[in-house]
Amino acid sequence: MKYSKVVNTPNFALTLWATVFFTVLTTAFAQLYSIYSSPIHNSHRGSITIAIGIVVLTVFLFVLFFGIRPLLNKLVLEKKQLQTHADTDPLTQLYNRRAFLLAFERELNFQRRGVSGIATLVLMDLDDFKMVNDTFGHDVGDDVLRGVAKTLRNNIRLTDVIARFGGEEFIVLLPNTDLDAASLLCSKIRDYLKEDSANYAPQSALSITTVSMGIIALSYKLSFHEHLTQVDKALYKAKHGGKDCIETVIGN
Repeated sequence: MKYSKVVNTPNFALTLWATVFFTVLTTAFAQLYSIYSSPIHNSHRGSITIAIGIVVLTVFLFVLFFGIRPLLNKLVLEKKQLQTHADTDPLTQLYNRRAFLLAFERELNFQRRGVSGIATLVLMDLDDFKMVNDTFGHDVGDDVLRGVAKTLRNNIRLTDVIARFGGEEFIVLLPNTDLDAASLLCSKIRDYLKEDSANYAPQSALSITTVSMGIIALSYKLSFHEHLTQVDKALYKAKHGGKDCIETVIGN
């Protein structure tokens, strides 16, 4: 590890500032011991003691506000960044599966406690995405995924939770949304994807991007796996019903 990297590490900085303060503190005590051991008049001792105390306090405040405090702020920021990286898909900047599962379980708990009402789960899969990778390459495929993620993010509410579930699959949690409202939203998203397709990979001759979707209403009596199994069947039906369509699970 290079010296500059070592110097910039939090542990090194904390050790450095602590060393500075304790060096000053040790020196101050040594000076006080020397003063009280010497034949100095008591009135002078008091003045010198106050002066040394002011110096120590000044150094302490300097270390606190210019050393320790910024370091603690940096550590808090780094912790937040690590948490963000742990919850975010690096390609699309959407939530990853782990973060989505936490949000899903939280919504189920709200339902169990009667805090929230109906909610829906949407599973969507880009149609013929393998052909995009095979024809135009994975770089274009990545551009498409990023573009789709942006379209999805721009057309859902702040309270909705969207994640890249894996590959070309995306999953959306819609709190306080019934099946009819979810179907309407999904129809709009499907149209937005077609409109935005030309901007996903302008360097290629990519055709319109379409998506198939499955929708299911949440029930706190079912686990995430049970929800996923049922909505995946709806998605499968949409895929084999001509693609670019939406299927809904009724009566889960």
